[in-house]
This record gives sequence, structure tokens and C-alpha cells, in this order.
Amino acid sequence: MTTSVKPLVRKEKFQIEFQAEADLVRTIMKIERSPHRGAVRLTQNVLNEFESSAGRADIVYFHLDSMWRKNLEYGQLPARWIYTLRTLPFRKEFDVYDFSMMTGVTRQTATRILMQYERLGYCQRSVNKGQWLKVRQAIPIVKQIVAIEAKLTDWRRAITQAYQYQRYANQSWVVLDASKASGQKCGEANYHLSQDRE
Repeated sequence: MTTSVKPLVRKEKFQIEFQAEADLVRTIMKIERSPHRGAVRLTQNVLNEFESSAGRADIVYFHLDSMWRKNLEYGQLPARWIYTLRTLPFRKEFDVYDFSMMTGVTRQTATRILMQYERLGYCQRSVNKGQWLKVRQAIPIVKQIVAIEAKLTDWRRAITQAYQYQRYANQSWVVLDASKASGQKCGEANYHLSQDRE
């Protein structure tokens, strides 16, 4: 996982000061969509204001796996339960109580979710009454995720947020407005990042 801080650099004659973070985000998205000379472009998917348990990233770019269409049933489950499905032990029996303790939900909710997993073919009830078995592994449909946190001034908060995005992203970036972010600030921010990794 990678996190780094870079000021959004623009040519001097176009140097403007962003009035709002949303303007900075729109500019980043516009730059990323523009064609790059001599580069092979992969089709990227983009989400704006992506909400996760790690916070709300301003922009998330992701590349889908070529086989993503075979796993469309993930859309029938809330994101929290997809992750939980991935963490369930494969071909090892567990009961509703174990599942409810693992997820922090009531037994009634645990039973409802397990029945959804069963309907989608991921789990089945074991021959032992009250036991469940995960019979199919959930396969990630995304190859790479890049989370971007854009800030006008509060780079320390941006670092904290970007660090949290590493829970799900392969790369996590902080983009600062070049008119407000000096090289010294970026160097200091990268220093704080390196301290967090130790």
C-alpha cells in the first residue's frame, strides 16, 4: 500500500487559487480524463465521494477484473457483508452464534445474512443441525484501487484520511492545491507518513 503527498502542479500562467475543495476535485477528475500522449489507456472507473468504513474519499479510481461480470451477485449484498463473506473460513463449519459474534450483530440478523449467502450459493447448511459451511469463495472483482484525498489547506487531516484509505486501496494519494502547498509542506507531510509506517 502506498500513500504520498504531491501538490497539484499547474503551469504558472494558469496558476489559480481554488476557492473550494470541490473545484480542486473537479480539476483532478478533468486532468485524469484527458488523453495522455503515447500512453496506452486502460478504462478506469471513477467514484466521487466514495463512502467506506475508512471514511469518505474524494475520488476513487478502480480497474475491474476481466471476469467481473461473473460475480454480479455481489450487488445483491451490502458492501459490509461482502467483506464478511471473504473473511469467513472456507469449508469449516460454524454456527449462527459464531457468525453473530464475529460480525457484532444479533442472531436474527446473522441468520438472515447467512440465508442470503445460501441463496447466492456461497454457504450452505451443514448436515449437523445449526451448522453452516462456506462452500464457495468470494472473488474480488476489482484489480486495483486508487483513493485520492484533495485538500486546500489542512494537509494533516488529509494525511490521516489517506492513511485510513489504505484499508481498501492499493494506493492512497493526497493532492494539495499548488498555490497553498509549498515543497516544504509536502516534505513535512511525507516525513509524517514515513513516521506512521514505522
